[in-house]
Amino acid sequence: MPPQLKLVDKYSLHRNSPSLLYNNLYPLGDNAFVYLSGNTVFRSTPGKKDLSCIASYTEPVINYFAAFFEQYGNVVAIVNQLSVDLYVSDKICVSLVYDKYALTRSIGVGNCVSLCLDKTGMICLFIGTSTGDLIYTDYDPLDSGDRTTRLVPKSSTNTHKLRSITALDASHNYFYSPARIVSADIGGNVVMWDKDRQPYCVIPSLDSESECATAVKICGEGKLAAVSFGNGKVILYSTADGHRNVEICAHARWINTMACFHGFDAARRGDLLATAGEDGTVQLFKVDHSDGEVAALVCWLTSIQLSDVIPTGLCFEAGGKSIALSCYDIPSISVFAVSDL
Repeated sequence: MPPQLKLVDKYSLHRNSPSLLYNNLYPLGDNAFVYLSGNTVFRSTPGKKDLSCIASYTEPVINYFAAFFEQYGNVVAIVNQLSVDLYVSDKICVSLVYDKYALTRSIGVGNCVSLCLDKTGMICLFIGTSTGDLIYTDYDPLDSGDRTTRLVPKSSTNTHKLRSITALDASHNYFYSPARIVSADIGGNVVMWDKDRQPYCVIPSLDSESECATAVKICGEGKLAAVSFGNGKVILYSTADGHRNVEICAHARWINTMACFHGFDAARRGDLLATAGEDGTVQLFKVDHSDGEVAALVCWLTSIQLSDVIPTGLCFEAGGKSIALSCYDIPSISVFAVSDL
């Protein structure tokens, strides 16, 4: 019997249950969580009775992304039908109103968003749209700004050929990766973009049109890209050439969320990769690449079976010692210990 994930805590969300949205849970730097409920993005802090509202909208919130950077604190990007709003330390800084500027052509609304820091300290913001365009812009948090500030998109590239981009992930500077960003679309196609934001590898889907990509995580010290799909599979691609290294049959049904923690053991070799799907299971893997060649090494660690819930979000807490889970219409966040595995 493999070791089991042990439930160690459960945080109440006070009737503000998570919405049915892929990857609807992210960690913040002070052991807090951010999630979407309705048209409001909430921050839940363990030990505090009340939730704090980061942003609330009258129009639907389509997607969001959150990250913690030591020099700036918590950064949250929120996509709605009109713009992408960027919050730093829970305060509005800028809005990107991409449909009011002359790009290469008319583009659709944003579907997903990701961000990272470059070596100069700029926040790099990437948005995947419903028309298959990847647009991006940079922002210096040291610049003064308020709700009237506007960012102009720097580019629009339709490498996905009008297929809606449904998932993307940007690489960070603590490991080298030939890919600055990896995007995937509703048809299961994957595109890798270099440091200059130019596509260098296009990986067509080998399956049917129903193989929609649901999440992307750059892992394996930046040498691998894990992509989850609607058919329950996770595929690990080489970021060097797009080679399909490993195919994991992780779930019987749609994968709703995927999370990654970089640096699993004492030598910081290997990552933790967790998935949760419509089948009500949570799977946990260790992912690494072999020395001398870019080949994925995958070790299944454990899984848990949930009853009568639909998982919507997974995230690792600081240090990778535990993993948090959110579920649709369940007003709580469950935390499981992984340090004993």
